[in-house]
Amino acid sequence: MIHDFRYALRTLLARPGFSAAAVATLAIGIGATSAMFGVIDAVLLRPLPFAQAGRLVMVWERNPGFTAGDVPASPGNFLAWHRVGAFERLAAITTSGATLVGLGEPRRISTAIVTPEFFDLLGTRAAAGRLVGGDDAASGRSAVVTAGFARDSGLGHGIVGRDLRLGDSDVQVVGVLPDDFQFPGESAEVWVARDLPPGSERNVGGHSLTVVARLGTQATILSAQAELDALVAGLNRGGPNAKWTAVLVPISREGLTLESARALPILFGAVALLLVIACGNVTGLLLVRALGREREFAIRAAVGAGRWHLVRHALAESLVIAAAAGGAAVLVAGWLLVGIRTFGPADLIRLQTAAIDPRSGPAPSPTTRAT
Repeated sequence: MIHDFRYALRTLLARPGFSAAAVATLAIGIGATSAMFGVIDAVLLRPLPFAQAGRLVMVWERNPGFTAGDVPASPGNFLAWHRVGAFERLAAITTSGATLVGLGEPRRISTAIVTPEFFDLLGTRAAAGRLVGGDDAASGRSAVVTAGFARDSGLGHGIVGRDLRLGDSDVQVVGVLPDDFQFPGESAEVWVARDLPPGSERNVGGHSLTVVARLGTQATILSAQAELDALVAGLNRGGPNAKWTAVLVPISREGLTLESARALPILFGAVALLLVIACGNVTGLLLVRALGREREFAIRAAVGAGRWHLVRHALAESLVIAAAAGGAAVLVAGWLLVGIRTFGPADLIRLQTAAIDPRSGPAPSPTTRAT
């Protein structure tokens, strides 16, 4: 077999045009398929980077008279929902933009204001420093930043302790979020903990809060929804918000638009078909080459080469081509993933973590293991 592989390598190098065409064709097919599977693995197969993600739900408000579908919650209703016994904990987020001053040239960034329970509810651990919580909410001067923001600043984890100016507010960075942290539907780079302003319990018309809840250990989505429906009906009975309801959505369904969710399997099927076409093209090249080597095979058979020897030599050539194409496909997949991460849909959760790796199946994320 070693002799066959050496001879196969020499014969392929003697025909660089054929060899390059076969290797390039297979590399494109294998690389594209691997890149798309890397995206599907990161977005759909890997568990969400939260502790016990199956118990996390988003809570939206809904009005049959609106065509906008589910909308964020009002502060007053968010505070009232704390009375639902099926909820172990609730937290709210509101996002906005701010001009960042203090790290190079001023620039516009996305920021998120969260209630103090947010990171504890998710079970997130800091990659450096600590996360913001209840002790930081009163002042609103402590912030955590994403791992990407820390890298782009050029400071890495050294950004902990730095002072930043966000618009007309000064904050201090107290921690860095893990690499795999990304809350569904949110792309904020700086996260600040603050309490809701006084009088928020009376604000039932300003729909501005994205709400996430953790269900109790004995609760189900159905039981929590029934309890929430009863509470909302009692709160809104006879008032201007009588038609408003609240709905629970598992967090695993969030962060993927319907179009993006449908597009991933379709794209994977398309690149798998590309791989089939590539294999068919290479098969055609090998058959044409074999027809041109009839005289060589006849001479080999005449001097005593058996059928298995001829088959073994052909298999050796195919394996050499496949090995070379597999190596080149790793580079192709890497380049394609860079393009996908750069130009892919921003609403795909964890798209930026898509990569080619040797593991055999989906593994728990570092955040979940740490929790």
